[in-house]
Amino acid sequence: MTTLELYTLWHSDMTTLQICQHLGISRSHLHKESVRCGLGRRTHVAKTGIVSCKRIIDPTPEEIKERCEIVRSKWTNAETLRRSGVKRCQPVKNYYYDGKNCSFSY
Repeated sequence: MTTLELYTLWHSDMTTLQICQHLGISRSHLHKESVRCGLGRRTHVAKTGIVSCKRIIDPTPEEIKERCEIVRSKWTNAETLRRSGVKRCQPVKNYYYDGKNCSFSY
């Protein structure tokens, strides 16, 4: 089995089982070979019997940045602070000095 042959069968209308039978290999071996060749996933549409192939491509840094901005725009201020990792200080208690008794109270 050559890479070209596997590529041709992978993008044909044959089902995964038919490709395995044609090549005389198991499904797990077919999966390993498809990963090795970088063929991507095959998506099956059960009702119509149509097999469509879709190669999954990683998003570019610009696309990641755009998606992050969309998600962050929905955050509240409290959520932004929580996710930023900045340690928030505990609120300072107001101490009052009582000069007559030389004591502090709050």
